[in-house]
Amino acid sequence: MAKSRKTEKGLPIAIIGGGPAGLSAAIAAVKKYKNVIVYDKNPEPAKKIKELAYDPFIVAEKLDSDKFEDVYGDKYSFIAPALKSYGWKEITEQLEKMGIKVSNNGKDRFSIEQQDLGRFGEVFKKSAESEGIVYKKSSRVTDLVISRGKVKSVVVNGVTHPVSAVVVACGSFSSPKSGSTKDGYAFAEKAGHEIIPIKPAFVGLETREKYGKFLDGVEVRDCLIRVSLDEELQFVDRGKLRFTGYGLSGEIILNNSAKIIEILEKGEVKIHMDQVPDLSRFEINRFLNQEFPVTDRTTLFQHLNPYLPDGLLGVMDKIIRVHSNRPVAFLSSLEKKHIMLWLKDFPFTIKGARPFNETRGVLGGVALDDIDPKTMRSNKIKNLYFAGEVLDLLGPWGGYNFEMAFSTGRLAGLSAANDNGAGKKK
Repeated sequence: MAKSRKTEKGLPIAIIGGGPAGLSAAIAAVKKYKNVIVYDKNPEPAKKIKELAYDPFIVAEKLDSDKFEDVYGDKYSFIAPALKSYGWKEITEQLEKMGIKVSNNGKDRFSIEQQDLGRFGEVFKKSAESEGIVYKKSSRVTDLVISRGKVKSVVVNGVTHPVSAVVVACGSFSSPKSGSTKDGYAFAEKAGHEIIPIKPAFVGLETREKYGKFLDGVEVRDCLIRVSLDEELQFVDRGKLRFTGYGLSGEIILNNSAKIIEILEKGEVKIHMDQVPDLSRFEINRFLNQEFPVTDRTTLFQHLNPYLPDGLLGVMDKIIRVHSNRPVAFLSSLEKKHIMLWLKDFPFTIKGARPFNETRGVLGGVALDDIDPKTMRSNKIKNLYFAGEVLDLLGPWGGYNFEMAFSTGRLAGLSAANDNGAGKKK
């Protein structure tokens, strides 16, 4: 049962956004300041996670600070205080206390299983309410009333509400259909903050080739991609790739989609997939040219099965006109050459990105220069704070951005409470 709200403690701290950053900010703030309200324009909390999450959904990365520095580059100095004060250990412990099971892949990633994602937002909201916050659903903040360097009030569904502080944690412009619109950027601009131009990231790519009709859902767990512009190599990466009805997705595509979209503006972009990066062409040739007596019925499917997923092997005849049920002993030299080339260079021509409604993150957002990294407070408006994806702070695909949302949200909420007297009577 939620604790009673103590309105005598002063004007409320208003949290704009009911996702991980907003609810984390609220839980941190209410522990020290007993009047905290979360305004969520959606009818349910954490709506984007429910609609877009993969199975499993990665929530944190168990990495040392030097590895996070490699990930964030020159922006690491900004995110470091938040991550150091509230990292993977604290996040996973908090989720477990809420009743959300967190699994470790045995190495450096923590995830929530699909069965818990549907209830994630509601569990998080109830946990926040049990601490004493007030959660207002379907409550859209449309304006900040700013006077003399402070936010005086917020306009919610057309009604003005006085506030003591505001935390903007309403997400980026990714997946607008789930409520991630440009509201946070508008608030920041009104407060005098610069907005770095928004570009789609973490989005699937459409291909001209129509393989999706028979490869949809097939995942290659370890491949290497070479991305070229007008046949000139641009970059190389390695990881998981997933075929979709429209083209390509999966970790390696989502991680590089923003870069590929940018290159696409300059000319024709192709992705050349090496399906067996640990084997050279010479080794594959030797493998395919093993001596098999004509009585041996080992099929190509059986021969290649240790290296490729069944879903890909089963449609070889549709891609390179060699059936996977064909006995290896009967393959011609030309067929073996076609197989080798396909294994080492499966090409795709990129037509474009999927719509913004399907993006899982964006490049750009509120510039970091005018935000104090130790508090997440605006350097322009003294009782305004920012947290989560609204910031120009995008990590790679995985748990980085969820972890960033949790840690910056907590820091912003804690700072807002401390700066408002941490619960002292006004």
